[in-house]
Amino acid sequence: MSKRRYREINADIEEETTEFAPTEEENLKEVESEDGLENQAEGGLPDNSNSGLSTLDENDRKGSFVWNHFDKFRDNNGGLWAKCRYCGGGKYDMSKGGSTGNLNCHLNKVHPEKINPSIAKQAEFMKKFIQSNEQIGSIIYINLFYFKKFSNEIFRKNLAEWIAADDQPFTVVESPEFHHVIHSCNPMAFIPSADTVKTDILKLYKTHQSNMQDLLQNTPGKISFAIDAWTSPNIIGFLGITGHFIDVDWNLRNVLVDFIDLSGPHSGANLAKAFAACLQEKKILTKILGITADNAANNNTFLKSFEHTCTENRINFHHK
Repeated sequence: MSKRRYREINADIEEETTEFAPTEEENLKEVESEDGLENQAEGGLPDNSNSGLSTLDENDRKGSFVWNHFDKFRDNNGGLWAKCRYCGGGKYDMSKGGSTGNLNCHLNKVHPEKINPSIAKQAEFMKKFIQSNEQIGSIIYINLFYFKKFSNEIFRKNLAEWIAADDQPFTVVESPEFHHVIHSCNPMAFIPSADTVKTDILKLYKTHQSNMQDLLQNTPGKISFAIDAWTSPNIIGFLGITGHFIDVDWNLRNVLVDFIDLSGPHSGANLAKAFAACLQEKKILTKILGITADNAANNNTFLKSFEHTCTENRINFHHK
């Protein structure tokens, strides 16, 4: 496998993307709020994607507010172009239909303070703040002008990741106080139900498992494993498996391979069966370099049982 392909797989682990289909309630809310979003903020950018431009006549400037910020000119071939008055770097070909959508985007991303008076005031404040707090002020100043359209899909993904990582109950999304906090940030945010959160977390898990399996299968060398089994306070047995290997960039990687809900006793034979099944499912049984475990008595039986499994699969593995 090429290094480029391996790095692509590795990148999927670092930043996984899982698509969440909008629920029926989200679709309904989006339809109901469509008109309100277009006129939400005074001084915002209207959608003028269908505005046509054909001449340099001053009357054309009345068709869209963007012509208060752009100049029109023709090149040597007669093509019509628009040039930003502030940076000069925003040049757009207006010869094919004359859509002003790209001009809107340029103003939103590069010069938001020019079209929104409140942002201009914030910019002036931040300049003064930077002068007195240069080290941290520049970071805040950059973030101030980073605008990103709100997406319920991204919100749901981030919400599911937070609930899973922070051990929050699914029902936290049903709390009135939680609704109040989220809607104070964005009134248009659609908060999913506890059942939807559960579904989203399962999707994230499946995506992570798929990406992790690709990474382990395509790592250029062997993998060392560490295992540990224990019983939870509510008498449920678990087997944790971690993998340790050197990636294509010579970085030591430590990953959680699986967290297995054990059935039956914590006997060595049962642990070996669960461990082997995990590696076979992920198709990495042949990549094993070694196993590290604690000094529990059942681990001697575990290693003997696992060695027998490897022998059956014609894999050279001997316990010590």
